[in-house]
Amino acid sequence: MPSDDLQAIIEHAHAASATLTPMTSEQLADGRAKAMQELADVPAEDIAAAQSLIGALSQKMPSLVYQLEATGLGNKPDFVRAVIREAKRRGYR
Repeated sequence: MPSDDLQAIIEHAHAASATLTPMTSEQLADGRAKAMQELADVPAEDIAAAQSLIGALSQKMPSLVYQLEATGLGNKPDFVRAVIREAKRRGYR
C-alpha cells in the first residue's frame, strides 16, 4: 500500500498527465523561478533527496522526467514537498 505522500505524488502525476500539453521554455523558466521562491525555506539536501528519488523512479518509468518538465509538475511546490517527504520516508538523504 503506498504512503499518503506517494499517493499524492501519483494523483498529481495523473492530473498533470490528463492535460499533457508541453510547456514553452518561457513557461518552464517562470514556473521554476516561482517554485524556487516558494521553496526557499527547503534545505538543499531535501531538494537533492527528492531529485534522487525522481532519478530512481525514472529508471522504472523513463518518461517521468519528461512528464514533470512538460507539464511543469516538477515546479509545483506541493508536488516537490510530497516528493521530499516520500524521499525521506524511503531513506534518501
